[in-house]
Amino acid sequence: MKWTEADLDEALQGDATVRDGASDTEDTTKRSASMQAVAKGETRRGEMNDTERRFATLLDHTEECLWHSYERFRVRYGDGAYHSPDFLTLLSDGSLVVVEVKGHVTDAGRTRFHAAAEAVPVLRWVMVVQASPQQPWKLKYDTVSEEGAPFV
Repeated sequence: MKWTEADLDEALQGDATVRDGASDTEDTTKRSASMQAVAKGETRRGEMNDTERRFATLLDHTEECLWHSYERFRVRYGDGAYHSPDFLTLLSDGSLVVVEVKGHVTDAGRTRFHAAAEAVPVLRWVMVVQASPQQPWKLKYDTVSEEGAPFV
C-alpha cells in the first residue's frame, strides 16, 4: 500500500502504533486506507487521554503541586529509543518529579519507565495507576523508595 504525503503527516502528528494487520474487523473510522493500519484509540502526541486528564485535574487541585507540564521533554534511553514522560511536576518542597500515568501497566510501559528513569537518575520518577475513575490512584513505582511514598 502506498502512503501519501497527507498520510505521513497524519502519522507523524501522533504516536502511531501499527496493528498487526491480521485483524479482519472493519475500520469504521474516517481514516484513509493507509491510516487504517494505525491502532484505533491512540491519542495524538501532545493530547492527554482520559486517565491523564483526570490526573492533571488532581494536580491542579492539590496544594502540594506548584506547577506541572504535560509531555515537557523526551528522554533518549537507547539507540533510537525515546520516551516522553507524561508529567513534569514541581512540588511545594522545591523538588522536581517525573510522573508517568497509567490505566494499567504493561511490560512495555514498565520497561520504558525504568529505562528512562535510569537514563535521567537525577530526578525522582514515579508511576501512578488508576484502573478506573472510581478507583483511587495507586503509586506503582517510585525511584526514591522501594516501598513508594504517597505522591498526592
